[in-house]
Amino acid sequence: MSLSDGRFLGLFWGEQRPFSTSSGGAVSFSAPKLKPLVCNHSLALGLLRFTLGKSMKTSKRSSVFLCLVVAVLVVAALFIGDFLQTLPSRFVDESSHRLQFQAQKLRDQFFAVTNFQPVVRIKNDVVFEKSAQVAELAVVSRPTEVTREFVHTWAGSTKKLRLRGIFQVRGGFDLREKFEIVVGQGKPKILLPRARILSVEQTDLQVEAFQNGFWNAISASDIQSQTAALRDLARQQSGQVATEAEENLRSRLKTILGRDVEIIIESSPPPAL
Repeated sequence: MSLSDGRFLGLFWGEQRPFSTSSGGAVSFSAPKLKPLVCNHSLALGLLRFTLGKSMKTSKRSSVFLCLVVAVLVVAALFIGDFLQTLPSRFVDESSHRLQFQAQKLRDQFFAVTNFQPVVRIKNDVVFEKSAQVAELAVVSRPTEVTREFVHTWAGSTKKLRLRGIFQVRGGFDLREKFEIVVGQGKPKILLPRARILSVEQTDLQVEAFQNGFWNAISASDIQSQTAALRDLARQQSGQVATEAEENLRSRLKTILGRDVEIIIESSPPPAL
């Protein structure tokens, strides 16, 4: 394509060129018509504006998307941080509620067996105080028959008294002593005192021998003292009643509480009545 080619020149100056050539090769210039040039310039500016506008729209969309991503990440970070910060307290609250429920359940089951409420502790904190309408918990009641003979000689005169008595011996627990349920320290524990003989009640008394001496008669004090000694003998011969009471209560509690509860009985027995 040569300089004189109209197609080439038309690319720069539109349809009319600012110069012309003659057949002899001479070039003559003329004033250019600016309208086609201005039109092409306007078209170029329009294309540039369109391109820049599209680029700005694309940039704005990218910025908005980036802001949304950052906002989501910030919210997620705040949520995770709050969750991790409150996780220990949530765990403590759930553990506390679980222990509270367990303590109340054991208290109700214990009451179903004994008809009184012991002290209930969660670790070292007392959550339920002892509540009992009676002072004793009788677990075993067994009749015991004993015989005692009294012989006394004075100045060659002998008196003789033989008594046979039947006593109802009650074995159980003094509710004024320590009864506790403890949870939150490993395996739940039931703390009980040693059982004891609560009472020895006379239900029958028979005189099998009543012999006065000539000058050594049986007195009322003899009968009173021998009756009291008969009661003490019944207590001595009923030592296993307390052991039976402990085993009885332990078995009943194990049945209703299950094997996951440890029952502990104090090793040192209280003094007998």
